[in-house]
Amino acid sequence: MMPNIKILDRDIETSLYIFSLAISFISIGGFGIYRIIKGDLTLASIDLSVSIFLAYTLKQVLCNTFTNRHKFLIIVICMIGVAAVLYNKGSSEIYWAYPPITAAFFFIDLRKALPLNIVFIAIVLAILIPEITLPQFFSISVTLILICAFGYTFSARTELHGNECIKLAEIDPLTGLNNRRSLTDRLKKEISYYQNNIQRSSLLILDIDHFKKINDTYGHNFGDRILVKFAKTLKKTVRETDKVYRYGGEEFIIVTCNTRLFNAARLGEYIRQLTEQTLIVENKPITVSIGVAEVRKDDTHETWLHRADHALYRAKGANRNQVYLAHGDKNSCTYKPYVRTIKNKQLEREAMLQ
Repeated sequence: MMPNIKILDRDIETSLYIFSLAISFISIGGFGIYRIIKGDLTLASIDLSVSIFLAYTLKQVLCNTFTNRHKFLIIVICMIGVAAVLYNKGSSEIYWAYPPITAAFFFIDLRKALPLNIVFIAIVLAILIPEITLPQFFSISVTLILICAFGYTFSARTELHGNECIKLAEIDPLTGLNNRRSLTDRLKKEISYYQNNIQRSSLLILDIDHFKKINDTYGHNFGDRILVKFAKTLKKTVRETDKVYRYGGEEFIIVTCNTRLFNAARLGEYIRQLTEQTLIVENKPITVSIGVAEVRKDDTHETWLHRADHALYRAKGANRNQVYLAHGDKNSCTYKPYVRTIKNKQLEREAMLQ
């Protein structure tokens, strides 16, 4: 069984945070204690203050409450601490300026880290100008800028490669849609939204009818072109907030955010008609069968999918080219075709009141 890549990456990142914060806490706290012994109480207070905040941040990481706000604060406080040390001790402590510059690219977003580092370098140079010579100023400026430039380049390349890996893992290369791997996370998120009374969503499973026959008759390249065209139709049809996935083969899934069952069914019926009208091969329309299910509070992503999949199975069993709805929960579920009749209008009104 393959490991969950996102969980694995998150564990590694957390371990790196713990390691870097622990080393920083021990080393800076150690310097604070050393300076107390030497009688340098001003710098000792700076070191110990930074060390205390590092300890607090380490606790947040260990308790899984380490937020972007904490990351930003830890860098800013370390930079303030370094500036205070340079103001008191001068250029002899310049090497302390390098760690927060590199740490900024690791802890916070690249687009925030770069301007923050530029401001920090400017402050450092402004502090040191009165006491250093022109050659020293030039050397310190160049080294600080180079550290910032290399840190930015490495961080940008890492982000680019990370995005490419996510794309390879979560994007279907043929249609450009999200794939099955990313669907599970989305369904879990929508279930959580409903359980927390934020929004209630539905999903549609769509299966192109007799697709194997299309492949066998016209070839797989032609079949691929049909899949790409159908995917483009889905992307153009849904809202920006909705998500479209290629589930596998000729099966697709739409997660309609903040949408009740019958509204999702109307979308499915529109897609069914649109497909029949636009995907035509040798004067014969290509049709699609659709199953629709609304999220329930006791759902898992498997049970939600199962209801929609069973509705799709009923649609295909009823001579295909139909939209079927899953009514009820996993313990008591009925499957009915979607037809815009007076009876269904009454069912819609009743469903909206649930």
